[in-house]
Amino acid sequence: MRRLTPDAALLVDVDHADVVGTACAFVEVDLATMSQAVLREKVTRYLAYAEDRAWEGRWPHCPPLLLLTTTEARAATFIAAAGKQLAAARRGNLVYGGQAGRDIADARALVIAACGLVRGPAAAVTGPPVWLLPGEAATRVSLAELLADRIAAQARAQHWHDQADADADAVRRERVEQLHAVMDAADEVARLLDAPIAGEVFALHPPADRPDLLERDPQLVDALLNWWADRTDPDRIGRARQVLTDRHTAAWREQARRLLAAVDAHGDPPGTGRSPPPSPAGASPRGTWSTTTSTGPRRAPGTRSRTPHSRTTGRSATTRSPQCGPGWAGVPAATPPPPSSPPTTTTST
Repeated sequence: MRRLTPDAALLVDVDHADVVGTACAFVEVDLATMSQAVLREKVTRYLAYAEDRAWEGRWPHCPPLLLLTTTEARAATFIAAAGKQLAAARRGNLVYGGQAGRDIADARALVIAACGLVRGPAAAVTGPPVWLLPGEAATRVSLAELLADRIAAQARAQHWHDQADADADAVRRERVEQLHAVMDAADEVARLLDAPIAGEVFALHPPADRPDLLERDPQLVDALLNWWADRTDPDRIGRARQVLTDRHTAAWREQARRLLAAVDAHGDPPGTGRSPPPSPAGASPRGTWSTTTSTGPRRAPGTRSRTPHSRTTGRSATTRSPQCGPGWAGVPAATPPPPSSPPTTTTST
């Protein structure tokens, strides 16, 4: 568990240069008591936090790091060192996807700024451009400008995310329609693939359940749709036939497992006339039960039935901080300020 403990977390409503929204920032206070090595180590942790995207779902955007220190010279020294760390981090992060990729990368990037007004914080919050940004030309911005830029960057990235989600939904709907077409033509599929079991496999998936197959059994869906798109390709034919055979075999294995479990529960050996509860009508082979064939020796009258062996699968639950993100502790969660509230600061505990 990594820990991030800013001295304060800032959450404000911003209305600047046609940008309106809620912004956030992490604040570190330096009273000239921390060495530059200590400050560099802090930047390393903030970079890791941003790279993990642990802020998503907890803050409106990637919170920039603001250092309030004692003098402008000390702020400039810190910014020069932080700029080198940011440049090294960017070199390791390749950006793909054209403008969309660049906008998303910009929104996810950590922004660092510093000013020497720790003893006059009001001027740092509401005053003129006093915050130094990394770069050769020592850029200065106001806090409102800095936060508005982060709101705008996140809005651009969200636009691309929304577009990607819409495109993915359209592709999914098309695949579901194709899957319906294939499964509704069970007889034709069985004939073309020379696989009479196709109808039995398809019967296990009524129309209402088919959309879930895209997530539950993508291998089956891919094999069927790829073959349906080109029904003359021998490789696709063989793949579709094999997947259907595998699913049919798995269904019968499940049928046998349920039958044995029912026998154990009732305490009767197979073939004595007591049937387990039937499956829903029309479900084949799962809906077909046989009680006439014994799969093992009969137990002598009066002997105790076998007790089903229970098995426990151990899974460890990963504890996630509800405030700072997966694998991170110490950062308070974002609590939206009341409408039209002045800039506020929230001190972390």
